[in-house]
Amino acid sequence: TEATKLAEAAGDAWQAAFLALDAFLDICCDPVYGKIVWQEAPLALGWHRWHEQEEKFSYGLVERLLSGMMDAGMLVRQPLPAATRVTFAILGAAGLALAEAAGPDKSRVRAEYAELIQRMISGLRPESVYSGPN
Repeated sequence: TEATKLAEAAGDAWQAAFLALDAFLDICCDPVYGKIVWQEAPLALGWHRWHEQEEKFSYGLVERLLSGMMDAGMLVRQPLPAATRVTFAILGAAGLALAEAAGPDKSRVRAEYAELIQRMISGLRPESVYSGPN
């Protein structure tokens, strides 16, 4: 995916995570993507199968980004499975919110979720490296 390519090209784990976040939020603003991925796929595949596919294709990227930030000392070490699951759920909430947002509201909703997610992840930074959301 585009998010994966951007993350791999980034200079460090912190930059990679936020480049991937931006790419993810951008694609979620696409009305076709939002309708298919967030609204129709869970119904067509069924919750369990959709969740399996989500974990197969997306979960690992979130896990790698968080692990990279923890390994680099950019985040306080947390249990990786729990941190990944919570972060993944937050991203899913953002994707669904963007899929459900009316066209004129997408830009505002995207900005709100981007800032909130950045602040939440920044809250896990060690005090020695914390300098705000970015």
